[in-house]
Amino acid sequence: MSRKKLCVCIPTYNRCDAIRKVFDTELDIFRSYGIDMVICDSSDNQDVKVLVKKYIENGASHLFYKKYKSEIHPNEKVFQIFQWASTSEYDFIWLIHDHTVCSEDAVRFLMLELDKRADFYLLNMQADGYANKRFVDINEFLLKGAWRLNSFGASVINTRTFLTGINWEKMRKKYGGSKTLNYSHIGFYFERAAEIEHLNACQIFFERKDFLDFYRTEEISWSKDTLRICLECWGGVISSLPDVYTNKQEVMRTQDKWFLSKYSLLVYRKDDKYNFRHFLRYRKWIKKIYPEDYMRDFWIAVLPKSLAFKLYTGKLIADVSKANQNGGHVYIFGAGRHAAECASFFEECRIGFEGFVVTRLEGNPDVLRNHSVFKAADQLKDKKSLVIIAVLSSGVNSVKNTLHSLQDNNTTIEMITFAE
Repeated sequence: MSRKKLCVCIPTYNRCDAIRKVFDTELDIFRSYGIDMVICDSSDNQDVKVLVKKYIENGASHLFYKKYKSEIHPNEKVFQIFQWASTSEYDFIWLIHDHTVCSEDAVRFLMLELDKRADFYLLNMQADGYANKRFVDINEFLLKGAWRLNSFGASVINTRTFLTGINWEKMRKKYGGSKTLNYSHIGFYFERAAEIEHLNACQIFFERKDFLDFYRTEEISWSKDTLRICLECWGGVISSLPDVYTNKQEVMRTQDKWFLSKYSLLVYRKDDKYNFRHFLRYRKWIKKIYPEDYMRDFWIAVLPKSLAFKLYTGKLIADVSKANQNGGHVYIFGAGRHAAECASFFEECRIGFEGFVVTRLEGNPDVLRNHSVFKAADQLKDKKSLVIIAVLSSGVNSVKNTLHSLQDNNTTIEMITFAE
């Protein structure tokens, strides 16, 4: 059988508009690098199928369509895609969200890295440049990879080494089903990694500009069940990994702090998604994953709502008020989902701000929640500003470094990390 290097597999469900954007952005790029794209569709209508057929008829010979049952659980769908890939003609499979696209620079770098034939590639899509670093052992792989691999697009897998000889019944029994919602593939990755005697896994780094999420400002689909997923499901999957992983407790705490920050919990409390009953149900996992916040989370659960808001937003409101009184300007750093949630919280608390600032304008909206989005280097220059950093926890240090670099004799920037 003639081998092909890479197949990009895109699971989708009733997102025809997103798939069209993916095609318009990436089909020509993938064709030029000999990469096939397979749309793994479980929609309950024919829209995606009709769209794919149209592009194929118009000459997209490297585009393919696979139909899955609409009632299939997302975890099972991923397992079936992996099983298919294990016997396919492809050397590598890249499973990626239907709302994420990459640049040609990213594709070029990835294809060069695949020539090194590692078993597993962890993609860091939020770095400041291109690089490659091999993991020393599987404990380092788990520690640095577990939370990043929550995103489908963060892994490229060698089908000939990583996906062969797998006991799928065991994987399904241990990590499939609703109890591990969102994390079944993570359990599979690290269960399988523990079975390979000399695992060759590495992390490859890209520039932030190389990846764009169409839905980056929208609410995550599982937001109504955040507590269970981020506590019980996440903790349960990591705890179930083989004992060869000796750093599981540490790994649990790599979860992004945004989801259960004090501000997120206050919003959950206001909307009756978090109360003392929830605290009792999840306190075991809170103690393991967020031990330093255990008592804070208890008080947010039991105090009257108005008092909890007053107690845990007091410093933030005071800092913003002080900045305004001293002639400063208040901005939110970021223009994605987290920044939008931060702005929503500010509106809830009647905290004013002047807009959003970002490193680059490319790929960001012009306006978010009725506020303009500015380039930080231009908007903050020659001003005294208070900047609330509202990005993923993993990107906070990079943002702080960026803001520090903008300061001079005429530019003063104070910083607050929103998710803490």
